[in-house]
Amino acid sequence: MAEGGLERLRGLRGMTWRWGTRASRRMREAPQMGVVAQDVEKVFPGLVTTGRDGYKRVNYVGLIGPLIEAVKELDERLSRIEAKLDQRSEAAESPGRHDPS
Repeated sequence: MAEGGLERLRGLRGMTWRWGTRASRRMREAPQMGVVAQDVEKVFPGLVTTGRDGYKRVNYVGLIGPLIEAVKELDERLSRIEAKLDQRSEAAESPGRHDPS
């Protein structure tokens, strides 16, 4: 998996929309959720195709890998932040440190 998955995912926007009258009745019944294909195409060009009808289609399954890697990246960042906070907390509580209260 390529590095910088989180950075690439930042360029995507989760959206909700309703299809227009050209779409099937089933597609128009309920709001749809997804991402903007043009945004995906910029960062993951292999996950977007254009149909004969001119509509762009996103391979959502292909986003699973980058999403997993982004979650791992966030987890690592959180772990480092928590470790720093623990160190600061321990330093503040260590004996021999003058407590002004």
